[in-house]
Amino acid sequence: ARRAPKQSDFKVTNNFTGYEYDKTAKTVTVTPSSLIKANDLGKITVVYKRYGDDVDVPIDAGWYDVYVTVDDSGANITAGSLIRVLGYTIYKKTPAVSDMTVKLNGETPRTEYPYTGKTVTATVTSKDEGAFNVTAVSYYKKDSEGNYVLINEEPANAGSYKVKVNTAEGTNYFAATDVEVATFEIKKADPKIKF
Repeated sequence: ARRAPKQSDFKVTNNFTGYEYDKTAKTVTVTPSSLIKANDLGKITVVYKRYGDDVDVPIDAGWYDVYVTVDDSGANITAGSLIRVLGYTIYKKTPAVSDMTVKLNGETPRTEYPYTGKTVTATVTSKDEGAFNVTAVSYYKKDSEGNYVLINEEPANAGSYKVKVNTAEGTNYFAATDVEVATFEIKKADPKIKF
């Protein structure tokens, strides 16, 4: 007599390495286990649920349950639906500068700017729209001892500067503090010599 399918009838193989969010699908392949003959089971369909809701592929951070549904074409095992075979977490990631779009004065950052008396202003956003919000942009100026000290204005005077940002937590990202996104120098102006 045919019997109902059970968890040990299935072998689960990860198609990914690492459980941290990286914008890629973290799927599995489910095949008949070595405890049974391949033709004992019918056709296997994999179902992913994130916090209980169906998803096509696991990409976003969160808890996933993996289920299988089997049709009735197996020689010795009947059809079965939503048999849980695995659970795993895709972890949030801490945002890095590589996850951000950084502009200084509206352009790709340069390492040097001539002194003009005008400020050098940073605009920082997440590369993927809405992935996380930048909540603060801070400027640091190098002091005479080589330490970068927080300043309460956008840089305009000659000197070396760093730009750091804070971000809020998003679906796939942790909140982050003081992520360094740019370093640049404002060069002293050359005095023009007139005869």
